[in-house]
Amino acid sequence: MSNEITITKVSTSNAPMDLLLLAAPSEEMINRYLLDSDIFVANEGDNTIGVLALKKAGNEAEIMNVAVDEHHQGKGIGSALIKHAIEFAKSSGIKKLIIGTADT
Repeated sequence: MSNEITITKVSTSNAPMDLLLLAAPSEEMINRYLLDSDIFVANEGDNTIGVLALKKAGNEAEIMNVAVDEHHQGKGIGSALIKHAIEFAKSSGIKKLIIGTADT
């Protein structure tokens, strides 16, 4: 990671579908949870290189998708996104955090 990585929350309309599709089989599946999720992106400069979708329900939340651009994998970006989601969940009063896997 040559440049600093920043993680920010974005609107669902700005969710990077190309990255979400790295961890999900179809846009249809992504659209099932996207509008009900908090979306966090990892940026290196102006480039979005990672994404995480977190869906909250009461005092629980589920990580529905976490993906990192193939050229940036293995650099701790996915771990940073998950750590960010854990802190966000804690600050939002979430008591239980689940990591989901795709149903294919």
